[in-house]
Amino acid sequence: MSDPIDLSAVRNQRTAPDAEFVKRDDFGRQMQVYLIQYTMDGEDWGGVQVWAYSMDDAQRRVQALRASATLLGQAMRSGRV
Repeated sequence: MSDPIDLSAVRNQRTAPDAEFVKRDDFGRQMQVYLIQYTMDGEDWGGVQVWAYSMDDAQRRVQALRASATLLGQAMRSGRV
């Protein structure tokens, strides 16, 4: 039997994100998904994603969220009866 693989160590060795977290904008520039975490009522919450060109761009987008975020409503599939 072989030794177990430490998946965290393997992920940390990567230099590029997985394909589903990369896309190109209308001008062909590469964008990646960055994850956002926030604290509310003493608990950490995460799972918010933002597409950005770089870590600096992601930081700018977080600042824009802080200044102008608006709740649009609950997400649902379109065409639902």
